[in-house]
Amino acid sequence: MESLPAKVRKLRPIEIFLEVSQNEFSFNVPCYWMLLESKEKVTEKQIEETLRILYRNIDILQLCVRKENGEYWFCEMDEERILLKVRNNQSPYEIFDSETHTNFDSATGPLWRATFIPSHESLKENNFYTSNIMLTFNHAIVDGFTSLTICSSFLKVLNDVIGGKVEETYNFGEFNDGLETEELATQKIENLK
Repeated sequence: MESLPAKVRKLRPIEIFLEVSQNEFSFNVPCYWMLLESKEKVTEKQIEETLRILYRNIDILQLCVRKENGEYWFCEMDEERILLKVRNNQSPYEIFDSETHTNFDSATGPLWRATFIPSHESLKENNFYTSNIMLTFNHAIVDGFTSLTICSSFLKVLNDVIGGKVEETYNFGEFNDGLETEELATQKIENLK
């Protein structure tokens, strides 16, 4: 018998809405597009190493969504999976549009993916190579602040990878599920009655 992934917690109503909207309608899929400028070309191998480090150090990047008995659950993924596409000679604008309208296989995971558009140009006049990276998320696991925190963490780790100074572990802080905020709001509402 196949073992089921460990359940983390049930999805809240807004998370269910976001999961259904992306899964059934390819709607509400946030994508963050970063322009990378570097003195040497950034390689696919460096990008993949950076993404693996993020995956191993940020719990929400290890989640999938499973539906069981009509209830949606965040679960730990069965195995490490990094979804990285490398797109050569394609318009970043078209890729971005496609990313924001492409859903996730939530049951398998992960609930995020990366698209790397490497530089195929010679050095620019400012002596930098330019490439692009897009990080796309299932909105059920991120809000705007969390997405930007992950993007910032990506840039920090990429700089470490390029510089050959990768740390054994990274502490990107704790990604809170918002339960404390809900409890405080409930208490305030009770006090107002």
